[in-house]
Amino acid sequence: MCTFALLTSLSACHDDNPAISGDPKERIVALARENNLPTLTVLIQKDTGTYALHYKNPHADIQEIETYGIGSTTKFLSAIVILKYVEQNYLRLDDPINHYIAEKDLTTISWFSAITLRHLLNHTSGIPDYTQNPAWLESAFNGNAPATTPEKIALIPSDNNYALGQFRYSNSNYILLQQILEQVSGQSAQKIFNDFYTSIGLRDITLDTGDVYGQAFYAENALSSRNVSTWQEHYGYDGAAYASADDLATLLKKVFVEKTILQEESLTAMTTWTTMGDRSLRYGEVTIDRYGLGLTQFQLGDRIFIGHPGGTLKYQSFAFIEPATGTTFILLTNGAGPYYTKAFFSSILNEAIKIL
Repeated sequence: MCTFALLTSLSACHDDNPAISGDPKERIVALARENNLPTLTVLIQKDTGTYALHYKNPHADIQEIETYGIGSTTKFLSAIVILKYVEQNYLRLDDPINHYIAEKDLTTISWFSAITLRHLLNHTSGIPDYTQNPAWLESAFNGNAPATTPEKIALIPSDNNYALGQFRYSNSNYILLQQILEQVSGQSAQKIFNDFYTSIGLRDITLDTGDVYGQAFYAENALSSRNVSTWQEHYGYDGAAYASADDLATLLKKVFVEKTILQEESLTAMTTWTTMGDRSLRYGEVTIDRYGLGLTQFQLGDRIFIGHPGGTLKYQSFAFIEPATGTTFILLTNGAGPYYTKAFFSSILNEAIKIL
């Protein structure tokens, strides 16, 4: 399994089957075809113009898809919702989470009373990842992972390698944020999320905790793939969002260029970086080694891009912006599993970067 914690982590994958064309735009299509991806959307918007590609596998059973599950890129969208509640004084970033969550629910965490919302948002809480519990992994591969927050919290493993203040990526952090938001608001987290993105005109961004949105495929290797559209993964604020490339690009611009979504204080908090250390991510030529509040960063020479990658057992995503220029960089696919994941996060991503 090459997807870990909804955030796809590959170590220096390389393109073993390069396309013939020297044009990166043509190579992206060729690579999608060679690797048998079901569908792929690439959207790159620069001041010199827009490059938009939508590839659909010619196989008769493959359906058109424009709105994709985005996996852990959800965390960026969820962090925005949390920060709006902070701006409205319903929450404070440095509130201890024991103001909202009973310690009896997390008895294995001895430092529980010292954990704050900020620790949850930037993955420094020291709370282990429920998706790394073998019981969760087994249920996910059976296509019916636990659906409720209490069930997920019960799966949080005991792990002595986690410590407060140390970066360790954990989906448990965002499940707890979801629970806190529901307690403060008295509404479901799904309703809060969907109402917010509808209110800012981004109707193609939704949280669907049923995970039955569209067609998806899983491939262990180049020889076969299986339709996993009916698999139930049941993520929440950690990975259950669906979005179109257009709406993701619009959101990134609204937040970081137009600055019409969050206040400056929130943006400063969001882009205060924690070093990921040996938890850094390597996607071919891209290294992600800093984490903010629901946000990561990578550099191309002296250019800085911020956003978030994501992956589940059904989808892969990569959504970033260069705030200095407003250049947006979105890649989405509905193919997952070791084979599709490598093709997406290594060869296709690296070709798309050449267009930047």
